[in-house]
Amino acid sequence: MVLAKIDNKGSFCDEAIMKMNKPVFNQLNIIKNEICRRSPEFKLALKSLLVTSLPGGSIYAELMTQLYDYIVDKDHKYKEKELVHQLEQLSVSHDQLLSEVTRIISTLNNQDFQMIEEKSENRISGDHQGHQLKSFSNDCSQESPPPQPTIIDLGDQQLKMCLCPSGTFWMGSDPDVGDLDEQPKHQVTLSRSFMLSDTLITQGVWQAIMQSSPSRYRGNPLVPVDSISWFEALTFCNRLSNYIGLQPVYELNTHTRSLISVNTDALGYRLPSEVEWEYAAKATTEYIYSGSNNLREVAKRESIKPPQIRSAKANPWGLYDMTGLLWTWCLDYMSMSTYQELGPHSINPVKLNPSKRCRVIRGGSWNDPDELCRIAMRSSEDMMKRSPLIGLRIAQTKA
Repeated sequence: MVLAKIDNKGSFCDEAIMKMNKPVFNQLNIIKNEICRRSPEFKLALKSLLVTSLPGGSIYAELMTQLYDYIVDKDHKYKEKELVHQLEQLSVSHDQLLSEVTRIISTLNNQDFQMIEEKSENRISGDHQGHQLKSFSNDCSQESPPPQPTIIDLGDQQLKMCLCPSGTFWMGSDPDVGDLDEQPKHQVTLSRSFMLSDTLITQGVWQAIMQSSPSRYRGNPLVPVDSISWFEALTFCNRLSNYIGLQPVYELNTHTRSLISVNTDALGYRLPSEVEWEYAAKATTEYIYSGSNNLREVAKRESIKPPQIRSAKANPWGLYDMTGLLWTWCLDYMSMSTYQELGPHSINPVKLNPSKRCRVIRGGSWNDPDELCRIAMRSSEDMMKRSPLIGLRIAQTKA
């Protein structure tokens, strides 16, 4: 089955992108994310196994090599589409190829690199009957537990900051899933690692820095602070930076309660960009919610008021409550056409215009239906709005 026409330059037309087999592409993307986050030594060992692990003349052998090539070649935006196209031409099951890559990744997870390379050099046939096939999971935390968070001591309160390593991911939703402002699905690269607080900012932490208690549901220092405006969230970031002795990121006009400028070189605390938020929520996975396809595994839902932080399991990067506790302010202003404007691949995008009042919020809340808590779900609110369903989470560019 031919999916689409190829133009005279060998690239796929837009029609091909729209008709691409999404399940196959999505599964390949999960494998790509799993491999891209690994060390160079891991990738070299993988390439050695990809080339030598299958029987001579296997219909998969060339595709295995191409799979590795498109994973490490981030400049060729059509490489993965060409691979999917070739997969569609095979009369054999795609699952066999995906299972074989999964098995190889599993092998690398559980054996020493040197032993693997020696095996791959000596291997002639592709007889893997002695190996146990390991099911590939979206949750990568079992193989690579997240680094220990950095702790910020605030006296009676503590903040924990988790590492979000630089990388490339797919942002947004497919055409048959989600809202129009979540489309098209596109690749985004974050070239710098950053830190993100492992939870929403709590009432106890807010009180320690701001000396105020704005929350509607107040009284428990371990419940996230709510009813704060976007401008107040920026103010908190600057005050926390000053408290710790870091250069503030934002220049604010306290009289007009507006943002004047953003110092992107400063290493103080800040709001995450919309891209950073979704990247961290996914944490190399393709789950519907942050850490699971079942929202109740990663968010406490049976409640008549916001639950306290860490009431459910974290995602693979050690981040709690990314979806389903409180909406989270992001730095960007909201545009329904953001994804169309970004194009098929962008690097470190953020919409900074200080004059725009409508700001992005992400993550959904304890009082929202599950649909509004999807990772890809986008929403917005006026920068001065104080809602009991909106809180904040802080980021910091890694030095």
